[in-house]
Amino acid sequence: MWITVPDVVANRTGTIQSWWRHYERVAAFGVPLAFVVQDGMTTADVPQNADVVFVGRIDCLEVAESSHVDGRVSRDGTGWFRGDKAQLAGLFRYLEQSAGAGRPQREFALS
Repeated sequence: MWITVPDVVANRTGTIQSWWRHYERVAAFGVPLAFVVQDGMTTADVPQNADVVFVGRIDCLEVAESSHVDGRVSRDGTGWFRGDKAQLAGLFRYLEQSAGAGRPQREFALS
């Protein structure tokens, strides 16, 4: 169980600013905090005090995989299972590339 700190969809700078503006208030609930990765972010953008990395798009899976957050990555999987073949193909491409590179597969929670 975790709580997503408010993000700004498709906005790297806005999401980072929102994290620093809201994380202490959300942390008061005593639940791990999730940082939502946006397109264009790098591992350096993930706050060190984030417990979970939430990935909204397939493009961000590599950022989540290489982040300092160990074993707690969540990804919005609705697009994969609503008949969007392009998104599902992107997931398979990511998995094939990561397996081919000899990296161990991560366990991702779908929400």
